[in-house]
Amino acid sequence: QFLLETQTHTNKWLENVFEADHSKNQTKEGRLQTSLPEDLWTLTQVHLSTIREQFENESDVFFHAACIIFRCIHTKCRNSWKFQHQDVETCCAAANDALRMIHLAEIEVESFQCKDGVKKEQSANLEVVIDQLTTQFLQAA
Repeated sequence: QFLLETQTHTNKWLENVFEADHSKNQTKEGRLQTSLPEDLWTLTQVHLSTIREQFENESDVFFHAACIIFRCIHTKCRNSWKFQHQDVETCCAAANDALRMIHLAEIEVESFQCKDGVKKEQSANLEVVIDQLTTQFLQAA
């Protein structure tokens, strides 16, 4: 039941994140980008922290919830990016956002792997999910 609620809740907040107006800027190197990666990962970290606090001694529950969250992100990104890019500037910003999301996803996995009580098979399974997500981000880029 908890895992189903996690998926439902995650899909709702992902919908809100992707529908929000994200600030757009240009880096000093001239790259266009939006605040989507930071908005997405900030909410992801809050969501994971809340679950981790609730199930402190139950790493299996946390692991399954984390996989659900990352799979939901993967699905939402795949579905959103199919229709989102109308012009060159938007495409460039989306590509740069995708590359930044890869970096943020890697940081999240490293953080998960550093926790006590994480089993090797859990870590390996989470890496598979993140690899799928990373592939999606690379295809978007």
